[in-house]
Amino acid sequence: MDLILAADRNWGIGKDNGLLVSIPEDMKFFRKTTAGKTVVMGRKTFESLPSGALPKRRNIVLSRKDFSAENTEHAGSIGEVASLIRGSEDDVFIIGGAEIYRLFLPYCDKVYVTRIDHEYDADTFFVDLDSMKDFELIEESEIKEYNNVGYRFCTYRNLNKKEIEFDKNLNKMEENFMAENTFLVEVSARHVHLTQEDVERLFGEGKTLTYVRDLSQPGQFVSEERVDIVGPKRTLSNVVILGPVRKESQVEVSLTDCFTLGQVAPVRESGDLDGSAPITLKGPAGEITLEQGLIVAKRHIHMTPEDAEKFGVSDKQIVKVRVDTDRPLIFDDVVVRVSPNYALAMHIDTDEANAALVGRAGCQGYIVD
Repeated sequence: MDLILAADRNWGIGKDNGLLVSIPEDMKFFRKTTAGKTVVMGRKTFESLPSGALPKRRNIVLSRKDFSAENTEHAGSIGEVASLIRGSEDDVFIIGGAEIYRLFLPYCDKVYVTRIDHEYDADTFFVDLDSMKDFELIEESEIKEYNNVGYRFCTYRNLNKKEIEFDKNLNKMEENFMAENTFLVEVSARHVHLTQEDVERLFGEGKTLTYVRDLSQPGQFVSEERVDIVGPKRTLSNVVILGPVRKESQVEVSLTDCFTLGQVAPVRESGDLDGSAPITLKGPAGEITLEQGLIVAKRHIHMTPEDAEKFGVSDKQIVKVRVDTDRPLIFDDVVVRVSPNYALAMHIDTDEANAALVGRAGCQGYIVD
């Protein structure tokens, strides 16, 4: 089993469910290498093909949803893919997308990569094989050029290939993948971050936040202190303050909370407060009005650099995340935030949690194409 793909300088492989660039020699190499073989792909990769199933090849489409198309075979799980290719004399090529590549990478013999010496505006990425100790560059062509962009054909060998144990458990691969590639999706209800100055204005001179319990992110905690958020229409009472103190005060609410307050707040990443909405906070010792600071938090995933490498993503990249609850849902426009100070977890607000029936304990999610 081999993988075949084209990647730019940053290992970007796609944009808007399409190729970054079409290089005639790369297309020719793909056709020649996979002709007469079995190709395995995800549903979205299949839907991106201009003429449906690739001719003169056995086409297997892996999709958790019901799927049917002419000249294709549908597999609903990795185990079903394993069943379909078991005993086949054909070579098998994994042709995308990113999730399918990650799924089968540990089990491949080789990875054929057309490395393009250009940086594109990609939204989908492959892992950096050059930084992985289990993969070795064993062949590299001379540099070619198309439209003033250099490229070369590279072959990597998997030095630690895992075997598919068909007879033990056909779905074991999928179980392992889900265990290794899911992460906690937490519900982040309305809350407030304060500067030390604002803590004292609301609770009294010399007052500091009182620790109650840790949050999932290292060093972050729930405090004992509470404030009221006062809007033009109504007030949200007894809202928790999270510590430690920050350089700028910030209030994070849901869109439903905005309707209650009678205030319009932009969807922003935490800390991106320029031009955000004003809001009033009321504490036991005083009241303050922030000229800006009220936001609806953009859904996001906290990752360490090691997590980002594992998932094949980068800081500020936008991804889609699926949650398989009783009301399964794919969250689009999720921003990845990478820092060595983070712990792996995705945060959604209460509106988003209600839409997907995610309870207070959260659920597991995974990145999809």
